[in-house]
Amino acid sequence: MSHSTDETDHDEGQTGTDWRVGLRRSGLEGVTLRSGTDANPAVPQDCRFDELVVDQWFHLEWMDGDHWWARIGDARISVAIDEHGIPTVEVERGVYGDVRGTTKLDEDRVGRGDGEA
Repeated sequence: MSHSTDETDHDEGQTGTDWRVGLRRSGLEGVTLRSGTDANPAVPQDCRFDELVVDQWFHLEWMDGDHWWARIGDARISVAIDEHGIPTVEVERGVYGDVRGTTKLDEDRVGRGDGEA
């Protein structure tokens, strides 16, 4: 899918939907940036990405260490990164509602587990 970068395709100042970005600070209170607010908080340098939420259908969150969790539509996705930086991905469909869309799998790559492309 290609996306146009032509400025004329978008109304300036018009957002597609509500969103929220959370940032986490070691041992301190986090910072949240969200749509629909005039506040533009300063983001401390020691923050790391915590979560991105778009409306009710998309949520990506760093859980701890090398574990990530996401909700995309009806799917729950869990990602664990191993010591070599290779992700193990688990996908569950129908967790948050009726399954809409298809899930495809490349049968030639199932079970390889070698991290090779």
